[in-house]
Amino acid sequence: MDNTDRFYIECASAAVTSLFEVHGKELPYILDCADRKYLDPIAFEAYIRTLPDQLWPVEFRNANATINDYLQRTSEDDIIDALNMAAISLQTLAATYCPDITDKLAIAKREAAVTKNVVNSGLPKAFANDEARDIFEALIAAGYLDNEWQPTNSAKSQAVRAYMAHTIAQLLGLQYWAKVFHAFWQTKNLPQSLNQITGGKEYAAKIDRAITEAINNNVHLKETAKGKELLRKYKNQTM
Repeated sequence: MDNTDRFYIECASAAVTSLFEVHGKELPYILDCADRKYLDPIAFEAYIRTLPDQLWPVEFRNANATINDYLQRTSEDDIIDALNMAAISLQTLAATYCPDITDKLAIAKREAAVTKNVVNSGLPKAFANDEARDIFEALIAAGYLDNEWQPTNSAKSQAVRAYMAHTIAQLLGLQYWAKVFHAFWQTKNLPQSLNQITGGKEYAAKIDRAITEAINNNVHLKETAKGKELLRKYKNQTM
C-alpha cells in the first residue's frame, strides 16, 4: 500500500470514526461499536492482518454487508457520505490484499444499490428480492408490464391485473396481496375481479407461460406450490 492509499484510507477512517463519538448529551452513539472493526478502515486493516489468508474474503464480505446495511437504514447525508467513504476504502483494501474478490465486492455493491432503489422508489419490500425481479422481468418481456413494473395497455383490464397479482402473490407467498397491489398498481377491487374470471382465458395462459420462464430460472420459485403447478402444466410446451 503506497502513501496515497494510506492517506486516503486515513481520511475515510477519520470520517467513519466520528460516527462512533458522542457529540453532546443529546447525541448518542450513531452506530453499534461492535461493528467498528468493519467500518473503520484502519481498524479493519489491522484486523484482517490477524486472519489466515483463506478467511479474508469472508471478512471483506461481512464488512461490505455491514456498510450497505447501514446505508439502507439511514437518510442522513453526513452519515451516508462517511459510509460511502468507508466502502471505497474497503475496496482499496480489497484491491491491495485480496484482489481476487474485488469483483465480488463490486457486484455486491451494485445489488445493494438496486435493492435500495427498489425500496426507496415506493415498491413493496416484498418485491426487493431475486424471485420478484425474475417474475416481473418475465412479464416485462411478455409485454404486460413496463420497465417500472407497472401494467401496460395489455394489462389495462381489471381481470388481467387481478390474475397477474394473485399469481405473483402465490409465488412470493404474499399476504394481503390485494392491498399490496392496490397501492402498487393503483388498482381497486382485485379480489372481486379475480372472482369474476370464469373458464380458460387466453391472457391467463400467456401470463402463466411467461411466469413459467422465470420459474425455470429460479431455484426458489421452483419449490413453491404454484411454481410446481405451472412447471407441470407447461412441462412439454414452449413459450
